[in-house]
Amino acid sequence: QLLRTLVDEALQKQETAKNEVAVTPMDIEEAIAFLEKQRGKPPGSLRDFLREKGLSVMSFENQMRAQVGWSRLISKKVRPRIRI
Repeated sequence: QLLRTLVDEALQKQETAKNEVAVTPMDIEEAIAFLEKQRGKPPGSLRDFLREKGLSVMSFENQMRAQVGWSRLISKKVRPRIRI
């Protein structure tokens, strides 16, 4: 399961790069802030939680970068095809 997730993440990053979908540090900050707010946690608490548990903040941010980029790419490719 973990290996599949890592492969999927790498493929998503490749596709977003190939399609020139940019994800800025501010985009990552906004995504993390959204997660914290969604869970009713104070700003900055997610990174603190990761550190407390001995987890890599950089790895988490890379996952967020892949997710945000993939979401943008899908929106860019799919949205023009939707007709209401």
